[in-house]
Amino acid sequence: LMFAGTAEARPGFYIGTGIGLSTASGDETPVPGFSMGNGGAFTTDIAGGLSVQALRLGYNIMGYGALEGLIQGQADSLGIDGEESWAANWRLGARLYPHWHWQSELPDYLEPLELSLFLGWGGAYQGYDPLGIDPVAWSEGFGAFTVGTSLEYFVSDVFKVSLDYFHHAIGYDTFIFNRSTGAEFNVDNADVTMNQIFLTLLVHVS
Repeated sequence: LMFAGTAEARPGFYIGTGIGLSTASGDETPVPGFSMGNGGAFTTDIAGGLSVQALRLGYNIMGYGALEGLIQGQADSLGIDGEESWAANWRLGARLYPHWHWQSELPDYLEPLELSLFLGWGGAYQGYDPLGIDPVAWSEGFGAFTVGTSLEYFVSDVFKVSLDYFHHAIGYDTFIFNRSTGAEFNVDNADVTMNQIFLTLLVHVS
């Protein structure tokens, strides 16, 4: 494996994709005028499962930080009535590399290794199929907050692998009943938190 030069590959554009796992934790949320067949409320609590980091795109500025966009998704039991659930989110944010200034002082075998912190905002969408009835969904345009951290390792001057963790705090403002017709209703306190771990392969262009 070729080590990246200390001051070469980091600044510039990078793009990547990855795969991982996620969890989601929400609550039953009353929707005015609607209830499930058993009288219960709809819920933002969905199953976790396989996750995809469809896109991680950014521009690193002088090694110290980056502007970054993310598109991520997760799904469980797709196609199984009453069990399927899914979620997707997009984020715009900043990624900081707190030890970049001291990178050249690290031992040679650690110089290709970078720790980064991410802070971002964006939109979110999730849905599920309650008891086999028409699927319902929740959406939020630009009120979802994310913090994350990554451990990135340059395996060459172009490629790096990254182990990413993200924590999402989402408060949905729209409930969609029967996604095939798209009837939308305003809601309050429809919250969910998600945790995701990805293994990501990135291409870095100086």
